[in-house]
Formats: sequence, C-alpha cells, structure tokens
Amino acid sequence: MSQRCNLCEKKDDCLNKLEAPQAIKDRLIGACKKNGETKLGNLNADNLVLCSCALGKHLASQKIGLRTNQIRKFLNTVIDLNGAISMKFREGKITEEEIRDQALMLEPQLAWAATRQYRQVMPLHDVLVPCIEVVYDAKDFKRLNKFIEAVVAYHGFHGGREK
Repeated sequence: MSQRCNLCEKKDDCLNKLEAPQAIKDRLIGACKKNGETKLGNLNADNLVLCSCALGKHLASQKIGLRTNQIRKFLNTVIDLNGAISMKFREGKITEEEIRDQALMLEPQLAWAATRQYRQVMPLHDVLVPCIEVVYDAKDFKRLNKFIEAVVAYHGFHGGREK
C-alpha cells in the first residue's frame, strides 16, 4: 500500500497536473531552460523533487506496475557511468563531447527495456529520453543521476512492486 508523502500533501494541485508522462516531461524540460540554453544542470531541486515524485507515483500505480528491479538496473548503469565520468572529469581526461556521447548511449538501453515491457517502461522512457538529450557536461549528467535516484525512491515510497 502506498504512503502519502509530505510533498503530495503540500502540492496536490501541482502533482495532479503532473499525472501524465507528457506533463512531467514538459515541466522538466521547461525547468531546464535558462539564459537561452536547455541543460539538465539548470534543473533546480524543487522541480527535480516534484517531477521525480510525480513520475515515481505514476510508475508505481497499478495501471503501470513498473517493478523496482526494472528501474534499478537502469539506475545502476547511470550510477556506474556517473562515477567514471566524475573521476575522469576531475583528472581532465574526458571532454564534454564524450560525456554527451555516454549519456546518449543510455537511450538504446531504455528503448530495449521498453521493447521488452512496453506498458511498464514506456512512461519512464518518455520522460527520461528528453532529459538525456539535454545532458551536455558532467553537471548535467550528475543531475540526471540525481533525478533517476529520486524517481526510484518515490517509486518505492508510493508502493512500487519489488517483484
């Protein structure tokens, strides 16, 4: 049974407007725009938390039924990449182009997962692909990592299935 988080209580109207993946995606990408640039690193914490809560809740719903292990596999890949990118970035051994390439290579993984379990994974795919497409540097990649971690956390909080 899902619990009710403080965010849901404080922002019911806003969360109700973010029930569909398209609305979540639009809010996320809109929040990434700053000074004429659209970058995931521009996403502030308020929008990250609100959108991750809405997406986690949507994915945990009986209508979608995404299992925790399905989303966790993807998160683990992103965490591993984030660690490697951070280390190489500190050492000056990775370019922004290489970071972008690494991010874009996550899209086929999501596509494959969506092919195998369309109903469960496609809403996640529909939100994450536009986020991946606005990753240009290490800061953006770190924000992607934080967003996916938060989605997994809210998915479990809202009753997402383990198996």
